[in-house]
Amino acid sequence: MVVVSELEITERSLYPALKKGLEQKGFASITEIRSGDKQVDILVKKGSESFLIEVKVGNPQKKLLEGLSQAMRYSRIYETNQIMVINYPPEIRSCDPEELDETVLTAEVNVAVFTEYMNEICKTPVYKLFDELASRIEKKSRGEISLRNVIKVISEAINEIKVTLRKISEQDIEKLVNLITGRFDLFMALSELRDESEVENVAIDLISYIITNQILFYHIYSKKSGKVPELEHINSLSELIAHFDIITDINFKVIYQIDLLSILPENDEIRESLNKIIHILKLARPEKVKTRLNGQIIS
Repeated sequence: MVVVSELEITERSLYPALKKGLEQKGFASITEIRSGDKQVDILVKKGSESFLIEVKVGNPQKKLLEGLSQAMRYSRIYETNQIMVINYPPEIRSCDPEELDETVLTAEVNVAVFTEYMNEICKTPVYKLFDELASRIEKKSRGEISLRNVIKVISEAINEIKVTLRKISEQDIEKLVNLITGRFDLFMALSELRDESEVENVAIDLISYIITNQILFYHIYSKKSGKVPELEHINSLSELIAHFDIITDINFKVIYQIDLLSILPENDEIRESLNKIIHILKLARPEKVKTRLNGQIIS
């Protein structure tokens, strides 16, 4: 790849090559469709099937989750839950324009694909992704829900909360830790770690794990039993707390008795992180995995 330092490729610069690659595999596509304040990068159609593609450039740990969450918000408008996120490395921004079309389709990139035909989080050239998807549609070959991918999604969700919690005040962190341990100073004294910042990081890891698993259990129970309403996009922490109150009253106090949500500060970043988790669990469909998740049998 020839690098041209004075030029910078944007995400929009990648759309024409992606559109061309889709057309070569028999897909019709429209780029940059706006509905109100929401804009889909690429809407794709093949026969009666519709797909949304979000294109990202940057750190895959952050961008894949961000893209999936965005696409889920758009999915109701375009009446499809079939979503793909294509995440290019930052180096694509300095690609030689003459090589861009080829690089967009042939470079290995991180992708997250949640459709009726494929369920993958992997690294692959985009042309292979389009080829495989087209082939499966033609063969009407349905994709299976992979435990490996569900675990990846849950791990990303935990990391999302971790990053957000590290930005809140020390006082709020201490309140959260006190709820779990009784006393932060006792938690530190009993820990093998002696540095307070290390102890705080361990505590944040634990808090992130608990919150993610509370949401995960609710999602699975809702889907499996139909006894509680499904989680949707929340506008306040109180909405999620109300859902947890419903399931707690059924018979799951052991899972929800640690009420971390009531102590979390109410701000946009916290809500956004929680919504990302809610959105990606809907896509990943962990309730379809016939194994143990969150200590419960899913079958």
